[in-house]
Amino acid sequence: MRLTDIIKGSEYELSLFTDSQISELEGRLIERQTKKGYDYYFTCSVRKKEIKATPEEIVRQLYLLVLIKDLGYPM
Repeated sequence: MRLTDIIKGSEYELSLFTDSQISELEGRLIERQTKKGYDYYFTCSVRKKEIKATPEEIVRQLYLLVLIKDLGYPM
C-alpha cells in the first residue's frame, strides 16, 4: 500500500516531502485485516505505539521525520 492511496480523496497532499521520507514511512506500514477489509497502521516515532494510518496522521508522522532527521530536533 502506498501513502498516496491512503490520502486519496482527502485535502492532504505529500508534495512537501521527499521521496525518501515517504518511502521510509511506507516501509513502516503494517496491514491488518478487519471485518470491513484491511486497515493500515504504523508505529509512531515519538509515542512508540501503533497508530492507524489516517491522512492526518500520515502528514503528522512525515513532519516528525523532517523535524527529527532533517532539522535535528531531539525526540
